[in-house]
Amino acid sequence: MRVAGEVLVLRPSFAALVAAEGEPAPMARVDFAEGVAAGGLAAATPVLRVLVGQILAGR
Repeated sequence: MRVAGEVLVLRPSFAALVAAEGEPAPMARVDFAEGVAAGGLAAATPVLRVLVGQILAGR
């Protein structure tokens, strides 16, 4: 996913997310939120669809 001109890697599982916590964050949370908002909902929809699907499936 591209946010504020930066390519971000989305973690496919909770275990991968936890393992990545030791990595330095490429941008602050507020900058991420503003970048997603600036990019528009249409650009974020495919990623959000996968994320919500995983949450609802309990993964």
